[in-house]
Amino acid sequence: MSQLGTTSRTMRIVHIFLHSSNFSTDGKNCFRVLKGCPQGGLISHLLFTIFFGSLLEQLNDKIVLECIGAFADDLIVQASGEQELQELVNMIQQWAIDNNCKLNTDKTMIVQIKKTAHNYPQGQ
Repeated sequence: MSQLGTTSRTMRIVHIFLHSSNFSTDGKNCFRVLKGCPQGGLISHLLFTIFFGSLLEQLNDKIVLECIGAFADDLIVQASGEQELQELVNMIQQWAIDNNCKLNTDKTMIVQIKKTAHNYPQGQ
């Protein structure tokens, strides 16, 4: 955030938000989030956008914007073939290394979508 010109006061506020909040899922038992943004936090989506903004810009330079989806803490990219997909995966992995971000490979999937011809009955 400091690279974006964020003031030290704003950085302190974000730090306090991320490190001094207790959360409860049942209204009784509280726990502290030790890493990442709290899911459902008021500014979590904004922090995600700020943090991942440079990656989204890099991807947008490589593929059209309609092939990129980002929501909450999820990222979706679409590629037209294996080579393009591998280039995108390499780009994301390098960005993660450069930004000290660990990707959750257990949640990572590749889905292949193909056009197929269907013969649907007419007039029924």
